Amino acid sequence: VTPPPPADAERREAATPESKPTHENTDRKGEPERRWGDGERGPMNLPRLSDEDVAEILALIDELDPDLAERLRVLRTEEPSRFDRELARRYPRYIWLLRIKRFDPAMYELRVEDVKHAARTQRLARQYHAEQANPEAAAALRKELEAEVAAHFALRQKIRAAELERLERRLEELRAQLREQAEDHDAQVQAHLEKLLEKPDTPADDSPPQNTASQDQDQ
Repeated sequence: VTPPPPADAERREAATPESKPTHENTDRKGEPERRWGDGERGPMNLPRLSDEDVAEILALIDELDPDLAERLRVLRTEEPSRFDRELARRYPRYIWLLRIKRFDPAMYELRVEDVKHAARTQRLARQYHAEQANPEAAAALRKELEAEVAAHFALRQKIRAAELERLERRLEELRAQLREQAEDHDAQVQAHLEKLLEKPDTPADDSPPQNTASQDQDQ
């Protein structure tokens, strides 16, 4: 069989797992440690996380589930590849929560309680099913589970009310912007005309953003 030309051989070598340093091969001498590939995509095609990103996510997990946080720290030391996979699997929810924490601390507190309530209801439900052979224990767990579900439902209603209030504020901001633009119609037309005369490729929506701080918080 005729060997492939050098260019093809190099491409094949680049595609092999051995040629890409990961946690599976970081024990090779002289090879630097890399997290999910420098500039590459990691597990589940997620972006590479810095050590600061990982620390922030673990701090969040400490708040949500201290036992899980401890298990992940052990994995990070003993099985780095598995740690990456476990973190990648949970990444979307944690990044979502951290974004809420930055832009809406009050909503973040509600969402943290929501996660904790969900974990407690699942735990109680599992305990209830495990105690079916013990009617007295099962009855007590059912009562506890019912109270937890009711509390969780009340919290969810509070979250929905807060979200609705935020949407109403955003809607009023948009209405105010629409009124301002209608009142200043001629000036805006002339301003955009001047831009087109200077730069023909100026898009029709090329206008300075308004109330960007509130928009960032609401997105």
